[in-house]
Amino acid sequence: MSVETERICELAARLGFELRGTLTTNSDAGFAPLFASFELSGITALVVPSVLHVAGWMDVVRGYVDVWTLDPLGRWPRHSAPGVSTAFLPGLGGGNR
Repeated sequence: MSVETERICELAARLGFELRGTLTTNSDAGFAPLFASFELSGITALVVPSVLHVAGWMDVVRGYVDVWTLDPLGRWPRHSAPGVSTAFLPGLGGGNR
């Protein structure tokens, strides 16, 4: 298990998340099917090592789930309404998970 995967597992446990799985990939080719599965699977959060791991996809992902990042540590909340973005919430606080 990679250090990043271990850190994701640790953060998920600290947040009280039921970790459904991890995806390690060298490209974003598998992202669309993953993101499309969120609603059907009841997934409400995605934990990634860095915002760079979802660069270009952040707005799409936030249409479905909260995005938690290790770097910077915090939460990028799910969009509350189409076209409305909530600001990044640093740290482990920041309201509903």
